[in-house]
Amino acid sequence: MTFNSDSSFFPTFLEKVQKGLVDVRFEKADGTQTNRKVTLSPTWIPDDQPGVQQPEYEDLMESLDTILDQDYLRVYSITDQGWRTIKPSKLISWFTG
Repeated sequence: MTFNSDSSFFPTFLEKVQKGLVDVRFEKADGTQTNRKVTLSPTWIPDDQPGVQQPEYEDLMESLDTILDQDYLRVYSITDQGWRTIKPSKLISWFTG
């Protein structure tokens, strides 16, 4: 799904990333574009990677406005085997396999 400045697509993205793997394309801080396979599902995150059990991840839908206002979401990158930050405003596209 292509993402644009219309934030109505972001709630669906949050639902998908909490349940499984999502392929994302986004603009990095240096202006280049990159692809990553990301998740917030404990099923896909190694036990030695703390984070998803933290209070800020308990109900992302309740935090939707804050995430969009702060333009900041931490996700676990399967591609990099580590936590990464995605700015919702820089999300170009995403799809689930």
